[in-house]
Amino acid sequence: LRGDTPPMLAGEDTPAECLLEETLPAGTIPAPFTENHDTGRTVGFTGRSNPDKTKIAFGLLALMRGDLFIYYGQEIGMVGSGDDPNKRLAMYWSEDDMTEQPPGVTAVEYPYPSVEEQLADTDSLLNYVKAVNRARLENPAIADGANEWVPDDPRHLRATRGGTPNLFLEHAGDDYVE
Repeated sequence: LRGDTPPMLAGEDTPAECLLEETLPAGTIPAPFTENHDTGRTVGFTGRSNPDKTKIAFGLLALMRGDLFIYYGQEIGMVGSGDDPNKRLAMYWSEDDMTEQPPGVTAVEYPYPSVEEQLADTDSLLNYVKAVNRARLENPAIADGANEWVPDDPRHLRATRGGTPNLFLEHAGDDYVE
């Protein structure tokens, strides 16, 4: 994920997420997502060979208010785009255990390891997703409150949780920043 500004809607000067928040009725609980059965998979735009960018995408998603929607296979980096069956590939449990491919699939690709392999790898995408979900469960304030982009620096996200403002920093460049 790259860029110097937050996602904007065409012709707007306010980040898309903030515009969405303004349109939700009071008491609404959003379900943010980056993929579902009608869209291409996240790994298609973060890079098939770059799990770190996929982790960043999921981490930013996890900072959003509401209940996360995780489409099956997203937690292991499954790919798929184009025809609907290609977005619904079989779950890759292990080398010896895979659900049957749906009818009409024209492209089968699994750039990331199986569930079994990722469970054994502490640095895997699956274990990262598990840790992020655990952090959200242990800190319910993450899912409550409001988000806004810091006006003076649109690369920074400020989240207000329980009336207390917190600052979540986002670095979207190619250089590592500590």
